[in-house]
Amino acid sequence: MYEIFEKLLTIHNITPYKVSKETGIGQPTFTAWKNGTSKPSPKTLEKLAKYFGVSIDYLLGRESEESEEKKYYLDDETIERLQSLKVNDKLRILFDASRKLEPSDIDFVISMVQKLKKEGQ
Repeated sequence: MYEIFEKLLTIHNITPYKVSKETGIGQPTFTAWKNGTSKPSPKTLEKLAKYFGVSIDYLLGRESEESEEKKYYLDDETIERLQSLKVNDKLRILFDASRKLEPSDIDFVISMVQKLKKEGQ
């Protein structure tokens, strides 16, 4: 399991410290996994899977590769956009608000953005 965790750290260019800080999983937990003195709990696996955009089966080594759908979330452009959400308060507010919208509201916002984009060309 730890080898897969290390692979994901490398792909995302992040440290265990950052994962710990952003997920609430203590750094000693990662050290214990690395040393083989403990294994992750189901709740921890769920947090990591969600954080990295992979399945729990992938983390456990039951899937040899991520599905094509999951690979989308690992491309450089997407990672760059996600990083911009962390540092740009206005983008983060939009993202957070979008999670609470109904599908019809999202369609309306998309049409507004497309119209503004078209007018700006």
